[in-house]
Amino acid sequence: MKQLKVMVCGAASGQCCLEAVASCSERFVLAGFYRLKDKSVERHSELCEVSLYSDVDEVPEGVDITYIADEDNFSSEEKATLAIKLLEKGISVILEQPIQYKDLVACLQAAKTKKLIFIVNDINDHLKATNVFIDSCKQLLDKQKPLYIDAALDRDNIYSFFHMLLKALPVTRPFEIISVAKELKEITVVSAKIAQIPMLLRIYNHGINNAEKHFLQLSQRVSIGVEGGNLLLAGANGPIIWETSIPDIKKESNLKDSGCSGYLFENNTEVIWKSDTQSYKQIFFSAWTASLVQTLHNMGNLIQEKSNINTQIQSELLCASYWSKLISHIDEKKETIHLNYLQFPAALLRKTTDQDANKLMDSIDEEYLTYCVSKRDNTIYETMLNFFQKNDLFIRPEVMHSSKEVIEALNTEAGQEHVLLRWLKVLTEKKLLKKVDDKYCCEKRITDEMLNMAWNEVAYLWNYKLGSPQTTEYLMHNIEKLPYLINGEQKATFLLFPEGNLDYANALYKETLILKHLNSIIAETVIRIGNNIFSKENSPSLKILEIGAGTGATTDIVLEQMHKMSWNNKREYMFTDVSTLFLQNAKERYRNFEGMQFQTINIDKDFKAQGLESESTNIIISVGVLNNAYNTDRTIAQLLNLLSQGGWLLIIEPVIEVPEILISQAFMMTPPEDDRVNSDSTFMSKEQWREVFSRAGATEIIEFPEDGNYLNLLGQKLFMVKK
Repeated sequence: MKQLKVMVCGAASGQCCLEAVASCSERFVLAGFYRLKDKSVERHSELCEVSLYSDVDEVPEGVDITYIADEDNFSSEEKATLAIKLLEKGISVILEQPIQYKDLVACLQAAKTKKLIFIVNDINDHLKATNVFIDSCKQLLDKQKPLYIDAALDRDNIYSFFHMLLKALPVTRPFEIISVAKELKEITVVSAKIAQIPMLLRIYNHGINNAEKHFLQLSQRVSIGVEGGNLLLAGANGPIIWETSIPDIKKESNLKDSGCSGYLFENNTEVIWKSDTQSYKQIFFSAWTASLVQTLHNMGNLIQEKSNINTQIQSELLCASYWSKLISHIDEKKETIHLNYLQFPAALLRKTTDQDANKLMDSIDEEYLTYCVSKRDNTIYETMLNFFQKNDLFIRPEVMHSSKEVIEALNTEAGQEHVLLRWLKVLTEKKLLKKVDDKYCCEKRITDEMLNMAWNEVAYLWNYKLGSPQTTEYLMHNIEKLPYLINGEQKATFLLFPEGNLDYANALYKETLILKHLNSIIAETVIRIGNNIFSKENSPSLKILEIGAGTGATTDIVLEQMHKMSWNNKREYMFTDVSTLFLQNAKERYRNFEGMQFQTINIDKDFKAQGLESESTNIIISVGVLNNAYNTDRTIAQLLNLLSQGGWLLIIEPVIEVPEILISQAFMMTPPEDDRVNSDSTFMSKEQWREVFSRAGATEIIEFPEDGNYLNLLGQKLFMVKK
């Protein structure tokens, strides 16, 4: 079979067409790009190593098909004019909707004259949601008469709406506009009839702009009502929902009696169909591409005379006539209302439900998490480089700087040199800096504008999904204060606890999703250990010691689970921290919990000298504390000594170099005196931790997330260590 050569016009959905051509290369081959008004198509041409044209006369002979994508500021008339020129040159055309009726007629006449094919493409036509809705409508309307059609549409989706409706309804003529309300510039309300079915259309004129990105307020929500209920397509990608008509409760005399109407047993809503394709990435690069593959194959069949175009033409003419009629009434030139795009993630709404951290963690898939972590880490590395460059370092590739020059140029406070040395190391590892002998240079320039765009995306990806917006806000404050953190004028502690406020600390330790998840595992483990102890006759009290309990992020979850148990108060919980501020807050917070004790403990001093006895506790909990110990071997050995035989040490620690720490809390951490000196790292790896536990005499080590789990990308590890 001859390969058909395809030229792509336009940059937006033209990208999807490019993917579609590539995915069926046995039948189609890319012949080049044609520039409309969006110049970004030039980049596609370079990447694909094909020719770029800006005039029909430049297009060579032999091109079989041109796909003309819909593009902002490129009208139906302009698209049709280009299509006719291409047809006259001997090229069949796929034109992306919408198109005016008169322009469609002109294009069809040109195609007929040249004995070529001209078709209008609607990407939604081949989407699964559209076709399931059409089939469901046919089944519904075969049994019950349509009472109304109710739709909310973005202006860009009106043509698609008519396309779908003409396939779903058994009768589609006539189309009559009753009234148009244009008093609200944001919304146009149209009352109409199609085949005598009352129809209400709410057409939204919002164009949402954020930086260089464009968003639609909504795609389409279409509801068809019958006596038994209404069928709703809630967006171009679904879901499709059936809502049953509400029984008249006034006619039910005894609702609680078994003899009440059987209609009351009916579910009020049923999800008829829900797509497996949920993210916009999947929709644009999977569903849309698959739709365009089908369009290309349809065009190929028409060109090679394997199907008949006549039936398609009649339906398309009717659709274009309805769209043209409606647009003429609502004024196509109407000014678009521009809004700023404000993120409102579904995670905020989920807070009103009973979903726990484990369920929310399950909703984060590997692809999303991989992208999030990569974007966040790279943005932090670029923030470091941008800071250097703002201070006249690493601006020109030929100018090299030693670590000593960097430290001196930034007026670094004694004791903070290790942070900058870590920056230089990680930027070299990430190839943002190049090290030659003992000096560094850079060939890349990071601008404030680049960083602002990157941090906006990080916030969008991270906030409310993997953590609190206050975590991002905290990092931003640290970035603003970097010059003063480095020279010692700003203390990192005061940024984490501004005026003694715990909001940022709570965001870091309570609202981070991975810590919520691991803390919940700690709480479940405490309950299992407690149940095991209390299952024995004359069981002793359960004694728990929490080291560095801080804001109580872990304490809260453990106490909440313990409170549900009928352990008859046979438990003791010692809350410890080096900070009296945390202890004062904890005494007030947990005043109603029985068996609570509070004590100041410093992890770098002898525990016995601070009043803790050997083999005095069943469980020791420590979250995010031990990485700040001078000597981890000494501290772990002391902690295991405090455990009774068979007791458990439950700790959560970072096991990778966490980039956000390097621009924030690293400035309040003491340089280590343990194996981290040898590995030149801020945090110990999981392998180093295992060696520490083994040297301390641990009999069993269990880890979460287990090796191979993609949650390890977040760098936090829960170790359960048995004495």
